[in-house]
Amino acid sequence: HTVGFGKICCRLKNLDIQLRKEEYETIQAIQKIRNQIEHKDISIDIQYAKEIIGKSIKFLISFMRKELKSELEEHVEKKQYEILMEIIDFYDERLRIAKEKVEEHYRGLKPEERDSVEVLYCPNCFEETVVNEPDAEGFVSCYFCKEKFYVSHCLRCDNVILSDSKEAEVIFCDNCNAYIEKQ
Repeated sequence: HTVGFGKICCRLKNLDIQLRKEEYETIQAIQKIRNQIEHKDISIDIQYAKEIIGKSIKFLISFMRKELKSELEEHVEKKQYEILMEIIDFYDERLRIAKEKVEEHYRGLKPEERDSVEVLYCPNCFEETVVNEPDAEGFVSCYFCKEKFYVSHCLRCDNVILSDSKEAEVIFCDNCNAYIEKQ
């Protein structure tokens, strides 16, 4: 039986375990991939798999140190640990390159344009690597995972919404959807 994301968050909170937003997003990314695998709705390349594994292992190491006072290295064989560290290095390097590209993009803007262009979290890889400067068709791309998203705005709060296609009927952001559901 699988435990849902909301239940995981609730259980962690009940255990007085405080996670940063980035850590919750990592758990969401892991869950998304797991669901795609379970429902046979996945087609990822080896590079993306290594990125997700790298991010996940970084989270696991941090969580084990902080909450369990334990080291991953104590629980896996030396060769396996070395492979995991190589994957983390791969992830870190790819993320560094993606963030560098975001900075290059930003520096390429005129000073008066910089205030109106924001960097967003990617709904696919949960990295802050999407520059909100849509192309002529209204799409932006993530510099990390390379996914493309259509840009729209929430009808209630005007926050940016990134969706897979123009046809996706996303009219409220997640925060407003949650608020509306509580009413």
